[in-house]
Amino acid sequence: MAKNEKSQAELYREERKARLAKSAKKNEKKSVTPSVQVATHKTDKVITIVLACAVVVALLGWFLSFSGVLQRTLTAVKVGNTSISQAEYYYYYNSTYSSYASTSKQYDSSYGSGMGAQLTGFDYNKKPSEQEYKGSYFTDKANKENNEEATIGESAETDTTTYTFEDYFRALAIDSAQQSVVYNKLAKEAGITLDSDDYAEIDKQIDDLKTQLSQSDGYKNYSLTAYLKIAYGNGFSESYYRKMLEKSALANKYVEEQTKTLGNAVTEDELTEKYNNDKDSYDVVDICTFAISYSTSTSSSSSSSSSSSSTESTTLTKEQAKAKADAMLAKVTNAENFAQAAVEASTTEEEKTTYADQEATNSSPISMSVLTQKAGEDVAKWAFDSSRTAGNKTVVESNSAYIVALLLNPRYLDQTNTVNVRHILVAYEDKATEQQKKSTLALAETYLQQWQASENPTEESFGELAKTQSSDTGSKEKGGLYENVYKGQMVDNFENWAFDPERKPGDTGVVQSSYGCHILYFVKKNDEPEWKSAIRKSVATTKINENVENQLNSDTYAVKYNEKSLKRLVERNMKKGSY
Repeated sequence: MAKNEKSQAELYREERKARLAKSAKKNEKKSVTPSVQVATHKTDKVITIVLACAVVVALLGWFLSFSGVLQRTLTAVKVGNTSISQAEYYYYYNSTYSSYASTSKQYDSSYGSGMGAQLTGFDYNKKPSEQEYKGSYFTDKANKENNEEATIGESAETDTTTYTFEDYFRALAIDSAQQSVVYNKLAKEAGITLDSDDYAEIDKQIDDLKTQLSQSDGYKNYSLTAYLKIAYGNGFSESYYRKMLEKSALANKYVEEQTKTLGNAVTEDELTEKYNNDKDSYDVVDICTFAISYSTSTSSSSSSSSSSSSTESTTLTKEQAKAKADAMLAKVTNAENFAQAAVEASTTEEEKTTYADQEATNSSPISMSVLTQKAGEDVAKWAFDSSRTAGNKTVVESNSAYIVALLLNPRYLDQTNTVNVRHILVAYEDKATEQQKKSTLALAETYLQQWQASENPTEESFGELAKTQSSDTGSKEKGGLYENVYKGQMVDNFENWAFDPERKPGDTGVVQSSYGCHILYFVKKNDEPEWKSAIRKSVATTKINENVENQLNSDTYAVKYNEKSLKRLVERNMKKGSY
C-alpha cells in the first residue's frame, strides 16, 4: 500500500462525515432557535387576547347603547359649561317633529287628505330629510346675528341655501336645549324651586301618559319606558322623562313668578302711559255679528254665523246672500231681535237652535284683535272707528260671506274689576235632548249638594272635586280655577253669575250654557280691571324676554356642537321608529 493511498475504513469514515454534515445543514434550514419558538407562541396568545378583548368591547358597547347609558352620557351639544346629552337633544328634536306631524295629521283629518302638508308645509308621510323647508327661520337668524332687522318671508331672496325640515328641526332642538339651560339657571339664581304640588303635577302627567298607553291599541302592551325608547331612543326611560318634565316645570315656574313680580312693579303712571300709546289693544266694543255665506260654485256651501260653526245648508249665490243680509239689517235694532233675525236667516234646524241663544251672535265686550279673528278685519275696523255710535249697523262683504253687524256700544275702556272663579263643567252629551239636559243639571246639583254636605266644604276640596269630575280640560288640572276673569271671556250665564254685584267669596251655584252645567265657586273680586292686568303681563313678559335674550346671546351660554354628529344621531334614531 502506498503512503498516500487511503484505506477502505478511512474512506468510509470520510463519506459518513460528509453525509452527516449535509444532513445537519439541511435540518438547520428547517428549524428555529428555542427563543424564536417562544416568541411565536407569545404572538399567538396576544392575538387571541386582542380578539377576545375586541369581542368584549363590542358586547359592552352594544349593551351600553341598548341600555341607553351611552345616549345619556355622550354629549350632543354644549351650552356654556353645561353638556346636553344625546338623549336630551333627541327629546327636543322629536318633540318638535311630533308637534308638526300631529298638526299636519289634524288638518288632514279636518279638511281632507293633503291639507296638512298644504297648510303647514310639512308632510308627515315623508321623512323630514326628504322635505324642503321654505320658512324664514334661517334667514331671520342670520339677520339677527348680523344685527340686521329680520323680515319674515324674505328667505328666498336673501339666502339661496336649500334647507330641509330635518335641518330646521335640528336647529330648533339646539335652541330648545339652550333655552332650557338658561331658564333653569335663571330660576335657580332667583331661588325658585319645585314644591310638592309641582312634583304631584309631574306625577299626574306621567300617570296620564300611562293611562293613554293602556287604552291605545298600538301600545297597550308596552311599559312607559318601552314606549319612550321607541319615541326618543334607547337613552330614554321613565326616570329620564321625569327629569325632562322637571326642567320644563322649573322654567315655567320661573316665568310665572317673574311675571307676577315684574308686573306688580308697574306703576299707575306706566299703566296710563302704556294704554294711551296703544288704545287699540285695550279698548273693547259691544257688538252683534252674523255671517251669511255664499258660494261661487254650484257644489257647496252654506249660511252660517261667524261666531259659530254650522252644518251644510242651502247653497246661496252671492246675490242671494247680499239680499238676505240687507233684509236682516233692516230688521235689527237690539241684541234680542238680532238673535231672532239670525234664527230666521238660518237654513237648518241645528242653526236655528244655535242662534236662539243670544250668546251665539252677541259679543259683549270684545277686543279689536278678537273681533278681527271672529268677523274679519273690515268688521273690526268699522266697529272701532271713533265716529261710531250705539245703534250703528252695517253689512260688510268678506271673501265668502256678507256679515251683518250691529254696534251695541262703541269703543270704551272696560273698568270692571276681574274675578277669580273655580268651576266644574258637567258637559252635555253630543246633540243632547231636553231630557238629557235635565238629567245633566240634576247630576251637577247632586255633585254640589254632596260637596256642601261633606266634612270639609272648602275651596281646596272644591278644587279636588273639579280635578276628578270636571269636563273642562282648560281648568280641571288647576282645580277648576280661572284667574283674572274679565267680562266677555266666559259664556253669558257664567259671566252674569260671576259678576253679580252681590257676589261674595265662598258663594256657590249652578248655571247652564250651551256646553253643559257649570258648578261655580266664587273665590274673590280682584283689585284691577282686565286692561291693567293685561298691561302688567305685557310689560313683565317684555322684560323677561329681554333678559333671556341677553343671556342667550352671551358667551356664558354659547352653543357648541358637531353638525355631522347631530345628523347621524337623528338619522339613527329616526330609523328606529320615530318616523
